[in-house]
Amino acid sequence: MLGQGGQAAKGAANESNTQGGADMSDVVLKYWPIAVAFVGFVAWLVRLEARSIDNTQEIKRLQAQRKEDLEAHRAARAETNAMLAEIRDDIKAIFGKPNT
Repeated sequence: MLGQGGQAAKGAANESNTQGGADMSDVVLKYWPIAVAFVGFVAWLVRLEARSIDNTQEIKRLQAQRKEDLEAHRAARAETNAMLAEIRDDIKAIFGKPNT
């Protein structure tokens, strides 16, 4: 009987190892969708952060471009105003003289 008890203990140990392996694969099979979803979520967050950085850089570029455009328009308006003032002075000069 002692021999049979030893074999029973070995069988129980082997069975528990097999069950432990089966339990681990059951856990993996049960929770793999959650793990995949978590990895996908992390990848989405990384992409979101990258897009946020790109958008910040684009906003800074657009602000610089807007500043340049405003300066160019200001210069163009000043030139146009000077030209209009010259035309106004010419018209005053033409109509200010008496017709002879």
